[in-house]
Parts: sequence; structure tokens; C-alpha cells
Amino acid sequence: MAQVKVRIPLIGSQNKRNVTETERFAGGKDQHFMNAHYQVWNNPHTGQRTVYLKAREKYETYSSAGSSGGNAGGTAITVWAGANNAAGNVIATSFNGRLFIDANDKGSISSSGLFIDETTISGAANITIVTSAGAGYYYAYGDPGATNISDLEFPPNQTPARTLTGRFVHMDGFPFIMCKDRTIWNGDLNSLSAWTATSFITAQEVPDIGVGLVRMKDVICAFCTKHTEFFRNAGNPAPGSPLSQVGYINVGALNQHAIVQFQETIAFCGVQSGEYGVFILDGMSPRKISTSEIDEFLNKYATTVRLNVVVSWGKALLALTAGVTYGGMSTADEDMLVFDPDVSLWGMWQSDSGIGPIRQSAVTFTPASISSTVFSCFFVTTNDNDTNGYRNTTDECSAVRIRTSKMDMGTRNRKFWQSAALIGDADSSNSVDLTWLDDDYNTEATARTLTMDSNSAVPIAYRLGSSRRRAWGITNGTPTVGWRVEALEVEFDGGQT
Repeated sequence: MAQVKVRIPLIGSQNKRNVTETERFAGGKDQHFMNAHYQVWNNPHTGQRTVYLKAREKYETYSSAGSSGGNAGGTAITVWAGANNAAGNVIATSFNGRLFIDANDKGSISSSGLFIDETTISGAANITIVTSAGAGYYYAYGDPGATNISDLEFPPNQTPARTLTGRFVHMDGFPFIMCKDRTIWNGDLNSLSAWTATSFITAQEVPDIGVGLVRMKDVICAFCTKHTEFFRNAGNPAPGSPLSQVGYINVGALNQHAIVQFQETIAFCGVQSGEYGVFILDGMSPRKISTSEIDEFLNKYATTVRLNVVVSWGKALLALTAGVTYGGMSTADEDMLVFDPDVSLWGMWQSDSGIGPIRQSAVTFTPASISSTVFSCFFVTTNDNDTNGYRNTTDECSAVRIRTSKMDMGTRNRKFWQSAALIGDADSSNSVDLTWLDDDYNTEATARTLTMDSNSAVPIAYRLGSSRRRAWGITNGTPTVGWRVEALEVEFDGGQT
């Protein structure tokens, strides 16, 4: 039989057979693409589309600001773009029940901060904080510390007390906050401290439980467990809410940490007619972006999943984790599932050494230059020794690991593998290990090391044994910024049996 050449594109989604820790995070079985995302090049003249797999940026410690807050890890973070016209240089965080503005400890907020959001009040820069104890705080830039919202008509101070859920949302001079009874409260115009007992509206299309608010352009999205309602500022006179409902959908959110602004819309983990999924709003319509494997993950860890935005090489992606406790999974694995919007595929990122599982992220709208380094994404994590956050570096990549699915080339007959060549580019020397697995990922062959650089010929390995079906493995432990791969081209002879 004549030799056959097949080019295997190095693009695909997670394809794990179950969501147990061993299968998902140990990285042994089934197709996965670790610590990578994709570059897409479209030629408008030929219509040709080329997709490259590229190593993600490596993350590093940004600051030790939280060390005086104890060893509880970070719980909330925001890039305060409007603080003192700092153009994104101010990072507000919460550690161990304390508020930090960059490296400055601004004192106790009594319990862990869950959400920090910025606003302006009569031109003055402020942030609002929701804590794990269900309290609300605000902090004006330059103040010595945060102020508790003590107004007796603020929902948790009422009798009986109402339970806050989700974050503050700010629009048109009003602060808005949701309660678990589905009421949506607003403070007085241009005030964070003054609240009125009649200034609320209720999300009442379905009798369920409130989850939280998020703003999408000029719309406030009110997420509940079974449905979501949309509100606009209709200019209704006080007393009462300025909001009026403009629509709803029968899709709810799993928890208050599973909703995030993403690009020009909202992404969230939710339930639609009993089916779990990750959704993106197209206007006011939900579009599901998760695979059956991701849905199984959500089903297992619905109460602890968290959805965040991360950035690599200027590209925003969605990051899915199993919350503070990782759903009972070992935090030593420190992994997250990542959605690449350019190709609508899920991959897996393993945290860099010393950086724990992400609790919350913050993305700069104007990348901030601090100490001559450009920062575009920050984190707080669950590690005891993690402090202020994490940033993208500009010159380092994380180690990449690829496992393909098992392939039999359309027949169970034995194949005699003659060669395998990596198709891609590099800006300087990269050592890439090529391996293969012929017995359901149980035994990995001794790696063949291929050299990729800007001057060498196509990296290729010969005499690769035989098998009936095979999965390929590609690992680059120290990829350079300019390293990217498009495909693995294999050549084989087909046997008769």
C-alpha cells in the first residue's frame, strides 16, 4: 500500500471523558490543549483561514500589598481606572477582611470583600464594596478608610433585614443592588450613603431567588436562579425606582460569582430548562457556548463555579474554575477551563508555579505602565501567600502541552508510522518534545526532541513504530513569544490487517 500523508490541525476543544480530578486535571487521557490559545488569520482576497496555536502569556506576582492583611488569600479586585485620573494604575483589592488601594492598607471592612466596583459621585472617584457578611461599603479616593453604608433604609439594615446578592451596579448617578427576594434597590441620585425605603423594583416574572445584577451598556440585567429580567432607566420620578422592565428570558444564573462582563456583552453560567451551560447574551437572547463536557462540569460544581475574564497577548478569554474550594478538587492542580471566542473552543490553562487558583480577575481598559512594564490583567487567588494580584508579562510564555484524540485514520488496520513533522513558526530556538500513545493514553513513548527556529528546516521525526490507533503528544516547556504551530503532518503505510 502506498504511503499516506495526513495533516492533523492542532486545533480542537477539550474532550475529556469525565470530570473527575484525575481525568481532567492530571492531563493524562483524551484530547486537550494546555496553556494555549489561537491566532486566526483571514485572507480577504482568497477567503483562506489559517489558525495557529500559540502559547499563552506567563503570569507573575505583581505586588505584596496584601501581606499585612493576613494569609487568607485575596477575595476581590478591580482596576480603578478613574481613581485620581490614574489611567488604570490603581488596583483595589480585599484581603482577609481589609481593603487595599495598591500597597496601602485602608483598614477593616469587617469581613471578606466579595465585589469591588467603581463609580463617580458628583465628579469624585469612588468604589463600592459588597462583603461576605452582607454589608455595603464605599470608599472615596484619598480617604483614610472605607465607610459602612449605615442608612437604616439600606436593604440589610432594614427590619426585617434583606440579604444582598451580587455586586453594586452604577448607572446614571444611581447605585443599584439586588437582594435574594428579587428586589432591586437604588440609592438616592448622586449618593452612596442615602437610601429610601420605596426606591426599589422587583424582578417578578418568575417566583424564584435573586442572584445578582450586571450592566450591559444601558441595560441592567437582573439574574435570578430560573430567569433573567432586563431593565432600563425610564426616568420614573422619585420616590420609587427609576427602572422599568424591558424584557426577560427563562435562563437563570448558577451563583453570584458566575456572571461577568465580557467584551460588549455578558457571559454567565446558567440553567435553561434544567440544562446547565455557559451562555453569552446576544442582545437579550442567550447563546450557549459550552460543550457537553463543560456542562457536566457545571452540573457537578454548580454552587462553586466562578467565571472570570483573563487576557493573553491582548486577547480576552473566559476562564471557568470551580470556585474558592475548587469543588473539593486539589488546589495543587490550579487549573482553569478557558474559552477562546475567536474559534469558539475550550482549552485548559494550568497556573504558573506559585500562583494559586483564581478567585477573581480584573482587566485594564487602558493597559497600565507601572515600573516600565505593561500590565493588562490582574488576579487575586486562594493561596495563603498570594498577595495583591497577577499581571501578564510581556516576554515570557507558559509551558504548552497538547494531546490529540485517538486516531485510526478510518480503519482499524495496523499503521506503520514513517514520520511526523511539526508545521509552524518560531522566532528563536525552541525544543519541542514529540511523543505518542497507542494504548488509550496509558503508556507514553520516549520523546523525540525536535528543534524549531527561524532558520532550520521543518522539524521532523522518523521511524515511529506501528499501531492500530494512536494519540500524539506535543510539549514545549519553554516556548518563545514567536513560537506557534499549525498542524502535525504524519506519514504512514497502511497494513492489510
